[in-house]
Amino acid sequence: MVGWRFDGSYFTDPDMTRLILANLFSLDGANEIKVQNHLPEVTAGGLLLELRKLFNLYLDFDVRKRICTVDFAEDILKLPTLLDWTSKANPAHIKLPETVNRLELSYEIDGNDALLKPIPLHMDKYITKETTANEGGSTLPIKSRFSTYLIDTETGLAITSQPGISPNNKDSNTKGTPKVLFWNDPVNEVPTATAQTENRSLFWQGENSLPGKSFSRFERFKENTFLIRKTIYLTPADMAVFSFRNKVHIKGVNYLVGSLKASLKTNQKIIPVEVELWKI
Repeated sequence: MVGWRFDGSYFTDPDMTRLILANLFSLDGANEIKVQNHLPEVTAGGLLLELRKLFNLYLDFDVRKRICTVDFAEDILKLPTLLDWTSKANPAHIKLPETVNRLELSYEIDGNDALLKPIPLHMDKYITKETTANEGGSTLPIKSRFSTYLIDTETGLAITSQPGISPNNKDSNTKGTPKVLFWNDPVNEVPTATAQTENRSLFWQGENSLPGKSFSRFERFKENTFLIRKTIYLTPADMAVFSFRNKVHIKGVNYLVGSLKASLKTNQKIIPVEVELWKI
């Protein structure tokens, strides 16, 4: 993503500014730190996508200005409704229930870490509980390549039990899976990074968990939404300023726009647009 600029609340969040990539590549015999030795095997775009799965991020790409805005989807869901399309909407529509109305959240568990056998409960996958509202529905699996390390209950430090990677050992080829931690500054002169801050955790269960902090509104949205397919008559000005982050209002109901499909022609004053709307 050369030439792109990044913006958004993700980059100013106090906890996210402390997020670091963790790895087990040693500095044995090193006179300098080579960054490439300590990065996961993932592209810049892949990194964004995996973090999106972990923290439920909203990615907005302005191709013309080459700006990628990264916000939290939880914040998008609580934005006020700004657009009223009631007068622009064709009365006819198709309504479909949302049958994938529960979440299954997880990350790749590092099979090389002996401490994760069996998988600790707070690192195991999270599944939305079945209720009368979502009864009979299926789950939406969201799995990130990025996981984290356990916390040692005695020292409070990140802990693992697996071989590291050293240039002095030609047989140390086991790289493990990508990990993230929160930088917590030196504690008693010891550089410290763990899976928790005062406000966030990188675990699926427990206090300040990933589901509670990053997926709670989205979870309720999936449980209660339905899909409407409708034709909306928009002007070129409507199309020019439209953003998928904007909720729309039609006859007493608020929606998120899932997709727009239109056939554009020269000098059109009104554009029939096939729209997929998800009830908020």
